Amino acid sequence: MGHKLASERASRRDNMEIEDKDMQWASQHFLTESLPDDWQKMSDEEVDEFIENHKWQLVEDWDSDDIWQQIGQIARSMRSYINEQESMIIKE
Repeated sequence: MGHKLASERASRRDNMEIEDKDMQWASQHFLTESLPDDWQKMSDEEVDEFIENHKWQLVEDWDSDDIWQQIGQIARSMRSYINEQESMIIKE
């Protein structure tokens, strides 16, 4: 039982790291600089400040929460697409 639990924790940790990298990648679509490598260790206020200081001109009037929501949407959409493509390759 202990091995299975450790394996599940490692899998969850790997998924979280992938999600963090997806968010970092997606941020470049709205920000002049991608989120930093350690962005997940930043406080909510620090993330908001980073977003405010690095907005693309096209979204400069957007609230940081709206930009954050769009970053998350792009990250999830991209990961869903990759997972679909991988599953199609595995089936072949």
